[in-house]
Order: sequence, then C-alpha cells, then structure tokens
Amino acid sequence: MECGQSRYDALDIIITQHFHADTLERVALGDGGYGRAFIYTFNNGRQVVAKVILPVRPVFKTESEVAAMMLVKEKTSIPVPDVYLYCSTTDNPVRAEWILMQYLQGERFFDCFEDLSNEKRYRTAKDLAKIISPIFNITASYCGSVLPGSWCNVLRYPVASPFDKANEKEDISSRLFLQTGILDPLSGLRIGPINDPVFLHYPNQVHLELCGPFRSDQEWMEAAAYLGISGTRTTDIKNRYSFDKLVEVFDIAKQFEYPKSSPIGIETFHISHGDLHTANILVDPATGAITGILDWEMAGFRPAWLAAVASEWFNDDQRHILTEQGQNLSKCSLLREGVDDQRLRAFFRMQLWKNNELLYRHNVLGVEYRGFWYTACHSSWPIWVEIWICQYEETFWNINRRGPFPFSIYEWIIWRDRGMPPGECPKTMKPSLLEA
Repeated sequence: MECGQSRYDALDIIITQHFHADTLERVALGDGGYGRAFIYTFNNGRQVVAKVILPVRPVFKTESEVAAMMLVKEKTSIPVPDVYLYCSTTDNPVRAEWILMQYLQGERFFDCFEDLSNEKRYRTAKDLAKIISPIFNITASYCGSVLPGSWCNVLRYPVASPFDKANEKEDISSRLFLQTGILDPLSGLRIGPINDPVFLHYPNQVHLELCGPFRSDQEWMEAAAYLGISGTRTTDIKNRYSFDKLVEVFDIAKQFEYPKSSPIGIETFHISHGDLHTANILVDPATGAITGILDWEMAGFRPAWLAAVASEWFNDDQRHILTEQGQNLSKCSLLREGVDDQRLRAFFRMQLWKNNELLYRHNVLGVEYRGFWYTACHSSWPIWVEIWICQYEETFWNINRRGPFPFSIYEWIIWRDRGMPPGECPKTMKPSLLEA
C-alpha cells in the first residue's frame, strides 16, 4: 500500500507542476480492464482525469490510444477528451504508464439508462448514430492500430521517450513497432499491430508481433481463430480441425458479401472504437445527449462489418447468433425487452441509414460475418465452433441464392471425431462453383 501511495503522490506532483496548481484533491473513479482512473480537482475548480495504466503491451498500447484519440479529434467533432500530457514508459516517478486528459461531464450510459425517459433514450440513439458515422468514414488499407506521429511529441512527459534507444527497461519490440510500422498509402498513417480484447485476454495474451497489421479480412479472422498469425491457440490437431473449418467457411461466405468492403479490389478497413460498451459512453441525464466517448485503447482499423457494430444495447446480434458466451453479447437482455425497446432499436438503425447508408448496410448485413468473429473469439471448446457452423447453415445460407451448402457438416463431424487424416476430409466445394 505504501508503495502504491508513493506512486500516486508522485503523480500528484507531476500534475501540480504541469498545471501550475497550488492544491488539488484526488478521487478514484474506479478500475477498468487495463488501468485505474482518478479525477483531480484544483483549487480553482478545474478538473482533470488521470489514467494510470497496467503493464499490458508496454509502451505500444498507450501510444496507440493517444494517437487514436488525436486522430478522431482531428477528423471529427466527436466529444473525445483532450490529452494534456502522457507517459508511455515506466521510466518516470510514477513507475507506470499514465495519461492526463480532459474531464468530460456526464454519467455512464450503463448507470443511467433505466432512469432515462423514452424521449431522452431517442436522443441518445440519435447522437450515437451521428458519432459512429464519421468514425466509420476514416479508412485505411491495413487492419491495425494507429501509430503516433510527430504530433504526439509535444504531449509526452519529457523524462523518457519510447523512442530513446538507451531506455532498455522497455520492451524492445514495442519501440521497434513505434518507430517503423507500415505506412498506409490510403490514409497516410502508420499502422501497427491491433489492440483487441481477443488478443489481450488473460491468460491467453498474444505477442505483439503476431497481431498484425493485417492485409485482409481473412488474415484478421485467422488471427482470431488461431490467436495470432502464426497461431498460439493451444489445442490438439484433432480439435484444431474445427477452427480450420471455421476459417474455411468464412472465406466461402465472403464471396457473397454485399456491399463489398473493397469494391476497387483493395481491402478497406474502418476506424472503430473497439470497446464501445455502455460504460464508455457518457450521457447528460437531463437530456439524453451524449457528452463523451471514453477509453480508446482498443481503437483501430477493422473490417467494415465489425466496425459498423453498435454499443451493446443497440446491438441485437444476439438474436441471430448463439455462441459459448451468447448470453453475454449484450448486457441489456433482449429477452426482457418490450415494444418500446424494439421501436427504439429500429429508430437507431434508421438514424444509421440517414447518417451513412454504407455504415447501415454493413451494420445490418454484417451480422453474418460477425457470427464467425464472435465464435472465433468466444469459443474455448471446438464443439461451439461446430454448433455455430450448423446454425450458420440453417440461419444464413440461402440455398436458392447460393446453391447447396459446400459440404456435409455431419459427415465432417464424424470424420473429425474419428481423427481421420486431412487427406480423407469430406470435400468442400470451391467458392468459384458457388454462384448467387
């Protein structure tokens, strides 16, 4: 405790020096998945938020979070906190990475939703659609996180820089990716490995070098199924067959994608928040207006069908998808919803269409591909992969448009259970033979 207290005392000193404040009060806002937040109130009434970050993906995750926030603020009018100062190394008096940012007024949507009137909920839905649209319009030709440019230099705490080769305390590969990355010709940004919960979930954290940048939807799906490229998922060869088949069927399904995510033959990826759940949305309880979007550590360029998904309550994918954790796809249960809830969700989709027709189409039609993604991310046992493939054939595969399903699922399951060699696997029809 004493060590922790001295750490926060050091942060107090940094804040008072940076903002030239005489006195301040520190109050804990709570713990997140990857850090702890505090609100500082100065003697003049000004308030600042300090986020102390856990050592998950040292350097890289903090740098990409700040870069994403600055990019979104530059390209849109979305209420994102201003970044005042940050340090992405532990070589500082706090001995942890941290970010100082603007305090935004409002309550978490998760906390106040039940108390909002229908009129205020409609305002929240309308604002959320307006927020998702301009983010979706920021595109790149690689799937990955935004790497910082020179515009981040003025915000870094000056004691140590992640670009300092003499700083041997930090992860070498993190510094290397920050210095290089891939220069994306479409956006002009440098793109690095993606920060995503599927790759950061303890204890199956995937090394940075295996997490992109990805050049296609197929690579992205393979990384989720196998926990990185090359894969690190620990399963025997017999069970791996299930994930192999999941990736194979996804590739076939993509032949029928509409609208095409890459109409000019180049894969196009869209910025998404990556963790837009109801605790990261601030709402004015008096009006229902959205006042802030928080926690951008998982932000990055993702496939259109995934970037177009909304926050939990406005995401009804659970109606169509059953996975191992299917009941957790939305924290606001769809089983208890009434007519007013259904109307509100329909209103939200209409607002998506009004703001961005392409976004709307990917939101509605992308549920087919999100089913593969949810299955790859949440299935710890191959049996759930098999259940999803069976459900996929029944729910999404239109025989009149696409012809027969490309293989017999039951023959394949029998083959898998018998542990037959790959050469004797039931044949799958080539995508070129399947015509809508």
